[in-house]
Amino acid sequence: MFAFESAHRIPTRPGSPGRPPRPVLIKVLHYLDRDVILRNAREHSNIEIYGAKVSFFPDYFMKVQKRRAKFLDIKRRLHLLGVQYSMIYPAKLRVVALGTTTFFESLRDALRWLDAHETRMPLGIYTLIYIANICLYFCTFMFPSHFFFPSSLVLCLICLL
Repeated sequence: MFAFESAHRIPTRPGSPGRPPRPVLIKVLHYLDRDVILRNAREHSNIEIYGAKVSFFPDYFMKVQKRRAKFLDIKRRLHLLGVQYSMIYPAKLRVVALGTTTFFESLRDALRWLDAHETRMPLGIYTLIYIANICLYFCTFMFPSHFFFPSSLVLCLICLL
């Protein structure tokens, strides 16, 4: 059972029947309850109430949001490499790679570390999918009449990897 201090909808114009419901701000009395709610929402990503999808987000100050937004590009690169990362409040990047856990408070340090260690990391699944898409494009462009033969597709993938 959770204790809420307050809950209210954000005032907006009335929506059409197909629009999603208005956002609700909920202030939880104890921060541990908030952490449990957010953790459960992450674990069960598809939460629906009366057929409408419900999402849960922590509410950060604008200053904290801007500091966290600085890490977006490096988080995309880490995601492509298949590297495990997370953000720690207020704006600290935690990276688990190559058998170590590293923390970064500045974007410059994180970029410097990634540039130095990127070549030593194994390819992530998203990088492999990207390479496979390039191979398929190359095969259809170079061998349009032979593309439908599985052996030529396998040959293209082997040659380009």
